[in-house]
Amino acid sequence: MGDLNLNRLQPDQREGKILLDLEEIHGFKCLISEPTRVMQNQSSLLDVMLTNKPELFRESGIYNPELSDHCMIYGVVKEKAVQYRNKIVQVRSYKNLD
Repeated sequence: MGDLNLNRLQPDQREGKILLDLEEIHGFKCLISEPTRVMQNQSSLLDVMLTNKPELFRESGIYNPELSDHCMIYGVVKEKAVQYRNKIVQVRSYKNLD
């Protein structure tokens, strides 16, 4: 995840091809599909979130707080809380052991 400075929206250029090849080789999927840097005459997807387990994410996307020329990216992971049975453990006191 992060600002890789490789434009994923241009797979025909060298930068985009490098990123797409990395995804294919390692089995990654990009969760962000919208442009993260929008200028007057062009837009680019420089901030990516790659994962090999997209089913672990409930949602992902971009947020533009208008503070920078890049949008922020986010991912919300699904919660998996495992409930264990309560156990009663008896221990011996070693306080008075000689």
